[in-house]
Amino acid sequence: MMIKNIGVLFLFWFVMTQVPAQTKKSAGPRHLKMAVIAKGYEDSVVVRWAPADPEAWIKGNENGYHLTRTDISVTGHPVTTDLGALIRPVPEQQLMRGLDTSNEKTKYVTVAAKMLYGKQYSTLKTAPRSFIDEVKGQHGALQLRYMVSIMAADYSPMAADVLGLRFADHGVRPGGKYIYRVTCVLPGRSVVMDSAVVFVVNTKQKKEPMPMGLQAYGYDRKIEIRWNRRQEGNFSGYFPERSDDNGKTWRALTRTPYNSTYVPPTGDSKKDSLLAQGRNTALRDQQVFTDSIDRNYISYQYRIRAINGFGELSPYTAPVVIQGRDLTPPVAPLIDSVKNVAGNQVTIWWRQVKASPDLAGYLVERSNSNKGPFTALSAGMLDKSISSFVDTAALPHQANYYVILAVDTARNLAASMPRVAYLTDSIPPVAPIGVTGVIDSNGIVQLQWKDNKEQDLLGYQVYASFNADYQFSQVTKAVVKDHRFTDTVAMNSLDRRVYYKIVALDKSYNHSAFSATALLQKPVRIPPSVPVAGAVVVKGRMVDIEWMESRSEGAAGYQVYRKEQGEDWMAVGRLVQDWGRGSVHFIDTGILVNRDYYYAAETLDSTGIRSDKSFAVHVRSNAADSVAGVSALQANWNAARHAVALSWQYKGEGDYFFLVYRGRGDATAVAWHSFEKDQRSGMDSGVGTGTYRYAIKVVRRDSKASSATGAAVTVTVK
Repeated sequence: MMIKNIGVLFLFWFVMTQVPAQTKKSAGPRHLKMAVIAKGYEDSVVVRWAPADPEAWIKGNENGYHLTRTDISVTGHPVTTDLGALIRPVPEQQLMRGLDTSNEKTKYVTVAAKMLYGKQYSTLKTAPRSFIDEVKGQHGALQLRYMVSIMAADYSPMAADVLGLRFADHGVRPGGKYIYRVTCVLPGRSVVMDSAVVFVVNTKQKKEPMPMGLQAYGYDRKIEIRWNRRQEGNFSGYFPERSDDNGKTWRALTRTPYNSTYVPPTGDSKKDSLLAQGRNTALRDQQVFTDSIDRNYISYQYRIRAINGFGELSPYTAPVVIQGRDLTPPVAPLIDSVKNVAGNQVTIWWRQVKASPDLAGYLVERSNSNKGPFTALSAGMLDKSISSFVDTAALPHQANYYVILAVDTARNLAASMPRVAYLTDSIPPVAPIGVTGVIDSNGIVQLQWKDNKEQDLLGYQVYASFNADYQFSQVTKAVVKDHRFTDTVAMNSLDRRVYYKIVALDKSYNHSAFSATALLQKPVRIPPSVPVAGAVVVKGRMVDIEWMESRSEGAAGYQVYRKEQGEDWMAVGRLVQDWGRGSVHFIDTGILVNRDYYYAAETLDSTGIRSDKSFAVHVRSNAADSVAGVSALQANWNAARHAVALSWQYKGEGDYFFLVYRGRGDATAVAWHSFEKDQRSGMDSGVGTGTYRYAIKVVRRDSKASSATGAAVTVTVK
């Protein structure tokens, strides 16, 4: 009854898990599998078979197995024999009637009985929360029953008989050739069990195979033995044994046959990656067993024997000898300090934070990176009593990372955390040489210089100024790694030259001296400033005009123009720039009396660019005698009245007045105020701070004549 319940439960679980697949039309019956092996003993042939999964096991238990033998010893004359009734598990009452469950020799029969007829249970560790949970738990229990049953059949012929998975055929002759077919006929058409076939020659093996590939590996109080997973014999399990007395006595290390589990790739990359990190890769090709030992460096012997699917034990393997070894490193030391004591010498001090009984000494290593690789500095291992070391060849211009390795008597190593030291560097690089450059019409500056050769060179910084005698300003925002640099300068300024200097920096940020100054000429795009007319003196047919010189850097001279009313400008003279004076004079001796003339000038740049024309200066020489000008003109600053006090002297008759001209700074003097002939002084309160120029012209009303503008006087307003 229990069998039926389990079978129904498994079928219900199977149907539940296959519901989505039923939406597609079935291509035929579902196939269950089983496997079969056989072995000849001359007086008999033993046939063993096993269903491939829990469902096949339940179906086989319910419907039984049918076994046939085909004798093909005589070529062309096969003889097939039905070997009797269906083979099923031994009924519960018959099995339990004579079974001694406490007998060690029948322990696998007891296991088989429990798997066949024991109380149904679930593998869930907690109470099921739903019917589906309960089904899953009972399915897990079914999986366990199936696997334990197959294991019991492999380990015990009696258990295999009880489970209905073995048959001993005594109707054979020695040397005969036979084919055995195991079938299980299932009711209905939806599920079928495929038959299993095996060929055997009924001869007894001269020598039973033994496990192959036994190897041993010694670890810290642990021994690992490995042997081939694929073996010549049909082995189901293994019995590892150990000898502590050089092979005189042996002790079994397991009570039951041992197998290590290999998990094939699942297709899930994350799970497969975790499996690959452990021993699973090794388990694909080898069985692995780990044994704990009491002491290292003591010789132990290991051997194994196997049990096959017929419950037979193989011969022992040849023993392997192995020792455990100390793999536990000492406690890592702690570096207290590192210091550049002098030149290329660095001293390292360390201490052992926790005592290690098997500490043998220390190694000192260095690298220019905290990630290594590190190279040994000490010729050999330092004594464990030493706690400092002097590196006499520390690397200049870069980091020196040090680690201290504690070494125990088994040569296990433990490294300290790295500590870094730098050599003190106070020697700057040499000043860069060969600085050259060019400025294009867009103001793009291309600088270059010869690269420095220092090994610890970090780069360069660039400085610039518009005046070689003024302070240079840094134009680089970061260290320039190359020996080239691109800068930009404004083209709409009057500065014609740009000066550059370069400094080199090393990795300790020592600065070199400045390079020699490189002078770069800017292409000229801004015209020079316009000249300003100063004093004008007319004497008869001669006029003398003072021109205040332009202060533009490229000013080379002046072009003077003249015209009469309604005519075009005509060049009448050229003056040369005189940087030692503030003005130049133009004298025109070809004017006619009683005619109006106008004069203007342009500043000429050394590159050929010209300024605009200046404001026109009006000049007239009257036919009458020239009107005398004023004398003793004075201009004084009256701070109390915040005004410029003007005074002058003049002796003359007739109808005239005084016209005062005023100019501020370098600006052209223009008519400011007129005074009647009886006035000899005046006050100018409309001034601001700066320098002012004043000049007076006498204008006669009766003869339309005037004097020349007198010499100007200058006053500073505070």
